[in-house]
Amino acid sequence: MNTQERTYKHAQPLRDGRVGFSIVHVVGEPTIRARWKIGVVEESVHRWTVFRSGGPPAFFDGRQFEAIDDVPDKMPRHETWRRAYRRAPYLRQNTKQALKIHFHRCCAFNALSFVKGDWPQPTQEEARRHMQNVCDALEEINHRGIDMRDFAPDDLTSDERQAICEGFPDALTSLLFQRMNPPS
Repeated sequence: MNTQERTYKHAQPLRDGRVGFSIVHVVGEPTIRARWKIGVVEESVHRWTVFRSGGPPAFFDGRQFEAIDDVPDKMPRHETWRRAYRRAPYLRQNTKQALKIHFHRCCAFNALSFVKGDWPQPTQEEARRHMQNVCDALEEINHRGIDMRDFAPDDLTSDERQAICEGFPDALTSLLFQRMNPPS
């Protein structure tokens, strides 16, 4: 399991030193009519708890649980960005086309920093922010399971290239799209 998926846990320290995680099981009408089914569920919960924690389940009011955030003291910058985006996925509402344009604009902003040219260079903070935006876009693309070949620059329409290039120096846009016709 990806450690990022285990970031937020609702837990309560138990008196015996173990950390208790909440488990919810819903009992429906068929189970109520056949009471023996409740015993099967309770036995399954008991055995799983003993297997995972070495002790029996503890029962108490679920409102006592608190969130535990497994954040290491130090982590790579991109992991910090991924964690921040997962907490506030601001690109989630974008259409696939809007996400494609956003992704390519982020790459173009990064090109301002990394490609030599006669345009003004962004500050280090601006460059960091643009790199984070690319990381956010990639996180959203991965979340949706989009094939990156769908975002290939060769497949951009003229309107998409126009939207991507808006506000960038002509010298940069011609470098970015040198293999294809420039936006009209």
